[in-house]
Amino acid sequence: MKYYVRNRAIEDAVPVLTRRKRCVRCNRYFLPSNRDHILCGSCFTDMIGSTPNRVFTSKTIELKQKLGNQTHLMIKCCEKCQLPFITPICYSKKYCDECAVVKNKEDTVKFKKEQSKECLDSWESYFKDKTVCEICGKEIKLSSGNRMKSIAFDHRHSGTAAIKSSPTSWLQNNKKNPENQKIWESCDFGILCNRCNSSIPTKNRKQWLEKLENYIK
Repeated sequence: MKYYVRNRAIEDAVPVLTRRKRCVRCNRYFLPSNRDHILCGSCFTDMIGSTPNRVFTSKTIELKQKLGNQTHLMIKCCEKCQLPFITPICYSKKYCDECAVVKNKEDTVKFKKEQSKECLDSWESYFKDKTVCEICGKEIKLSSGNRMKSIAFDHRHSGTAAIKSSPTSWLQNNKKNPENQKIWESCDFGILCNRCNSSIPTKNRKQWLEKLENYIK
């Protein structure tokens, strides 16, 4: 005999096998037909199609033995790998430890990409008119998506500028504002295409040009 129990007093009165249990996968109440059942009918059907049921069952049995009589812990199904894991009841987690590490990395990469795009977009109006290589005259633009058609910023003053690292990386991490614009303009970076930028050295350019001129002669 089974009942849909909605009152705690009634729930205490009915047999153990007819009490509601929480599904470890969807966290909804269901009426188990067996004391050891931990999945509702719909989740059990889904698990057969995704994770092999024997893997899920053996993992659950292992966790139940590990859990013992600890009432502050519960078994829950990971939303990423769909396998059970132990989590505290007071702050129930969505992911197991392994999947949480992967999810955090994915979220970090996604956040950095969004932040980088946001910073570059803020500089687009500044570079709107600077779309020609200063050496060969090739048309280029800021972050075109194609390396050969994008601006390659050149440390024209032998690398003595305030921005020592990659200028493009600096733009990706610093939004345009009066202070950052002043720092950028003080560096006086050359605006070149990728081919021209890779053809000339960063330091000792005068000596390099003299040697090149002697070589041509």
